[in-house]
Amino acid sequence: MPEPLSVWPGVAYPLGATHDGKGVNFAIYSERATKIEVCLFDSADPQRELGRFELADVTNSVWHGYVPNLPTGTLYGYRVHGPWQPDKGLRFNPAKLLTDPYARAVSGGVDWTGPVSASSFDTAGVEKKDERDSSAHVPRSVVVADDDFDWSGEKRPEVI
Repeated sequence: MPEPLSVWPGVAYPLGATHDGKGVNFAIYSERATKIEVCLFDSADPQRELGRFELADVTNSVWHGYVPNLPTGTLYGYRVHGPWQPDKGLRFNPAKLLTDPYARAVSGGVDWTGPVSASSFDTAGVEKKDERDSSAHVPRSVVVADDDFDWSGEKRPEVI
């Protein structure tokens, strides 16, 4: 990982982590988030978090940032902050590490015995926010260069 880590504004498109040969642009959509952090992990020891940074720029509900000199193979995940209002369908919980919904590759799997759910229910059936960190129990997203992605004979999607 480059030292020190610098984060530039980046761009809102394409969504996901896009490596351009010089660094990585991160872009993720969230209409209701109040803050989004990118957590970077050691590829030799995926449980070890190397650092995190905030995606401070937002364009049309797309949070984005660019990190120069970040290589392909980098493992990452998101921590998304926002309102906890289950009655309105909003269950933001930064204690839960999220896989990038636009990731081209992931490493690892889900350990369902760990605290991977955003909430739990007490004996009275009341939903409570689960503040335990899920990081050790969820997969990591992987930065992949477009040219290195194996489409295995599938047609590349035409995304806009």
